[in-house]
Amino acid sequence: MERRTVEVILQGRRFVLRTGAGDDDLNVVVAFAESRLEETNQAAGGMGPHAVSLLTLLGVCEELLRERRKIDGLREKIRNKSSRILEMLEGVPRADEGNSPPVGGMSI
Repeated sequence: MERRTVEVILQGRRFVLRTGAGDDDLNVVVAFAESRLEETNQAAGGMGPHAVSLLTLLGVCEELLRERRKIDGLREKIRNKSSRILEMLEGVPRADEGNSPPVGGMSI
C-alpha cells in the first residue's frame, strides 16, 4: 500500500503521521495506544503527559519482549520436534529405493 499522510488524535493532541497502514489497521493501533495511555494515566495519577507516555512505552516494550521470548521458545520447540521427526523418517525404508512397502503399511 502506498504511504499517505494521516492525522490521529492521542490524549487530545493532534499528530500528523505518514503511514502505509490501511484505515482499519490504523484505527486499531490508535485505539490500542489511547487505551494503554489512559490505563497508565489512571494508574499514575497526576503525572504529566510526557511521563505517562514514557511509562506507557515501557509497559508496551515489556509486553513485546515477553511475547518475543514466547515466540522464540515455540520456534525452538518446533525445530526440536521437526528434527526428531526427520530422524525417525530417515530410518524408514523407502519403496523407491528398491524396497517393498512394509506389510500392511505405506511407503513414505
